Amino acid sequence: MNVEFVVDRGPRHVALRVHERGSGETRSCGTGACAVAVATARRDGADPAVTGTPVTYTVEVPGGTLVITERPDGEIEMTGPAVIVAEESSNPSGWRTPCADRSTGSVSQPPDRPVVISAGPKRCSPSRPWRTRCPMA
Repeated sequence: MNVEFVVDRGPRHVALRVHERGSGETRSCGTGACAVAVATARRDGADPAVTGTPVTYTVEVPGGTLVITERPDGEIEMTGPAVIVAEESSNPSGWRTPCADRSTGSVSQPPDRPVVISAGPKRCSPSRPWRTRCPMA
């Protein structure tokens, strides 16, 4: 659960600070920034689905400045800095719970090799589909 604190900085410009349960204050939260931009747009009377025009907000977070654009089709785009802030290696042999694939409902055992978890711009790849099925939480 996150709690976002938001203040107006100017037209279509807000500042955001995020507190995540279990982690404390974080430098950024992309999901929270997108939610804040959409909620602020609605508060300001801007709705791209109604006007047919994209709406862009600037969201300042301690980790940098994010630009959030909501398009008329409901797509939301976020741009801003992305850096690796942590890396960890874990041995899955100690995992006790099988992994569930939410898309199919199937259950499989965790991988039998070490997993490297990176926080940053890296994305899951098709060659390592277990990354999307085995949450580390």
